[in-house]
Amino acid sequence: MTGKRDTARAERTEKTRQRTLLIVDDDSDILELLRGFFEREEFRVVTAENGLEGIERAREIMPDLILLNYLMPVMDGFRACRVLKKTPYTRHIPVIIFSACAGEETIAEAFRLGAEEYITSPFSAREMLAQVNSVLERRAAARVPR
Repeated sequence: MTGKRDTARAERTEKTRQRTLLIVDDDSDILELLRGFFEREEFRVVTAENGLEGIERAREIMPDLILLNYLMPVMDGFRACRVLKKTPYTRHIPVIIFSACAGEETIAEAFRLGAEEYITSPFSAREMLAQVNSVLERRAAARVPR
């Protein structure tokens, strides 16, 4: 009986806890648009303006998920994803890459690097929210013992 109660409590805690989202993009307009949208959806949002800054923020805050633009100065999203997935402290954090690049090879490379999803621009914030929630729900289901 206690096991079922603990599992139910863990599921409720996971659903009610405010989730932290790290959004990495060099376009300040996109950052602010996504920040406002996800904050209205009750996410805690932290932003970074390039891949290197995104890696530093990820190590500091350990977000529940990272939304990572592919094309950025300093360090692009693919290089950042590679570093995040090879680093023991951050390899568990799911990454969704978004970009205007819609080529098959580009998308395949994102998945080879460990991205859970790839969203092509133009995208809607609702579409992005659905992808974020889907990835988080899959992660939560994988953690909860059945």
